[in-house]
Amino acid sequence: STPILNYSFGAFAVSVFGLYLLSFIIANNRGRLHGAETAMFPVLVIGANLLSVWAMSAEVITFLSHMENTRSLVLVSLWTAYGLCLTVVGVWRRWDWLRVGGYVLVAAAVGTTAVLLNHASAGISRADSTPILNYGFGGFAVCTCGLYLLAYIIARSRGSLHGAETAMFPVLVIAANALSVWAMSAEVVTFLSHVENTRSLVLVGLWTAYGLCLTALGVWRGWSWLRVGGYTLAAGAVGMTVLLLNHTCAGIHRVGSTPILNHSFGGFAVSVLGLYLLAWIVAVNRGRLHQVETQMFPVIMLAASVLSIWAMSAEVVTFLSHMEHTRSLVLVGLWTAYGLCLMVVGVWRNWGWLRFGGYALVAGAVGMTALLLNHAHAEIGRVNSTPILNHSFGGFAVSVCGLYLLASIIARNRGRLNEAETQMFPLIVAAGNILSLWAMSAEVITFLSHAENTRSLVLVGLWAGYGLCLMAVGVWRNWGWLRFGGYALVAGAVGMTAFLLNHTYAEIGRVNSTPILNFSFGGFALSVVALYLLAFVMARNMARLHESEKWIAPLLLIAGNVLSLWAMSSEVMTYIPSGYGKSMGLTLVWASYAFVLVVVGILKKWRWFRVGGLVLLGVAILKLFVVDTFTLESGYRVAAYLTLGVLLLAGGFVYHRYAEAIKGFIMDQPAVGVGSGPDESHGEAA
Repeated sequence: STPILNYSFGAFAVSVFGLYLLSFIIANNRGRLHGAETAMFPVLVIGANLLSVWAMSAEVITFLSHMENTRSLVLVSLWTAYGLCLTVVGVWRRWDWLRVGGYVLVAAAVGTTAVLLNHASAGISRADSTPILNYGFGGFAVCTCGLYLLAYIIARSRGSLHGAETAMFPVLVIAANALSVWAMSAEVVTFLSHVENTRSLVLVGLWTAYGLCLTALGVWRGWSWLRVGGYTLAAGAVGMTVLLLNHTCAGIHRVGSTPILNHSFGGFAVSVLGLYLLAWIVAVNRGRLHQVETQMFPVIMLAASVLSIWAMSAEVVTFLSHMEHTRSLVLVGLWTAYGLCLMVVGVWRNWGWLRFGGYALVAGAVGMTALLLNHAHAEIGRVNSTPILNHSFGGFAVSVCGLYLLASIIARNRGRLNEAETQMFPLIVAAGNILSLWAMSAEVITFLSHAENTRSLVLVGLWAGYGLCLMAVGVWRNWGWLRFGGYALVAGAVGMTAFLLNHTYAEIGRVNSTPILNFSFGGFALSVVALYLLAFVMARNMARLHESEKWIAPLLLIAGNVLSLWAMSSEVMTYIPSGYGKSMGLTLVWASYAFVLVVVGILKKWRWFRVGGLVLLGVAILKLFVVDTFTLESGYRVAAYLTLGVLLLAGGFVYHRYAEAIKGFIMDQPAVGVGSGPDESHGEAA
């Protein structure tokens, strides 16, 4: 047979022509016909159009039966064109029944494309097809153009259409965009099937760009339904990046890949850029968007930040996989820096949700430092590492700097922060100090592990010095919580001295050590100096302290005197060889120390100092008469009695000379006599 010039097509042509002539006669003679006859007009026109489409479709099916894809493409084009023509005529003549036929034909063309001309059914492959110039893409292009034209006709003829028809406009536009994305995505999947990562990367870029275009157009035209499509596509791009382009799934390895210039990082970069552009569009057009859309802005920004830190962290983990400690250190630095950046932007833009992300990242960096970069886990040893210049101390240093910078940002921007955030300031500063002390103590323990006493002595000095610094800053800034840390550290130093640096535990002996110049006495000396300095700072700043702190100062002085007496007594017990000499030495040391306490108490007008000195002197005298009298040899006994007698005679002479003044000093009573002025008792009470 011959196309067109065959009996079948001729018969359809005659029938169609007859139906059109019959409908023409009815249309021009409505006044002469019955109502049932005029009602036949739509039936005749629809019948003529059905026969027309039937005839042309049968021609295509018959004469293109050997070329399946060509046949499907021509049918799609035929139905689309005929459907558009019916819609145009239906709008022009205001025949809604004819427009329905146009809609049905376009829908049939779309269905045929989706079922028969998709790349899988059409057998489009990389080997025997050409990108773009293939049946699959051609069918989708025809349908997409048909849907856009149909939507355009509806948009230009709203006044002539029913409400149900105008409501089809969003559906048509969405369907056209869906077919467009389907066609382009199918092209990518088909012709990049041999390079999986490249295929995924191109799809991410395509979906991101198309989603941004839909969002921008939706904002410009005020079409919220189109913006939803844009959001969905951007979310799909992010999902594909997370699932298919993460470094593990994409097979990014240190050996066969390049840092930054790899498919995985590229996919994350495209997604992050798309999210930031989407957030920018939302932020610039707040007045045109619904409240739900404006509330998406923080979610989009946080998602972009999460993807950014994910991508950079994955790069570090992948390309530093052979250097565990270096990897952890770089991650700590990355998270700290990114968290501080989020914090700065959050303060600048007054975005509390972004500042929350900054806090979380800095906290994550601190946690990684504590868990993975502590000296034990990082295997920092005296033999294979360098003091200070090692991964562990570096990680702690980075975390501490990050915490202090975070605290500085909070302190300088209190007016812009929530109350809960401002209350975090003491916690952050305390955490910074804990990490600082942890790092320095770990360095001492690690690199002085072979010298136990030296290690303990250095730790005592470190804790005491750091505690005094905390105390000084706490007084200067009026931070009671920081002063509490200072008290705790000095107490820790005293405790370490008492337990680890006493003469017995430290094994200080007459043979292997030197009097005074030994670890035990050095530790006690450091602790005593720290206690006295702490008491001095408190005494000079008593007005700035809380009432609960003021009772600590006497305890510090008492503790300092106890440690001083302990240290000197231990020295006597250690370095005096004879048992008689030890006993006499203790008596003389206690008596001398008691005399010093009494003198200092009188000079400084400290009653409890004087009372303590007198009590200690009484203990020394009691020991002399009860113990030394019966245990010392005659020579030692005579020396002890003579020394103590001289001290007592001197005390008795002074007491006889200044009896009333001394009574006033000791008992805190007004005294009249030598050395007491009219304002002295008032000063003592004050």
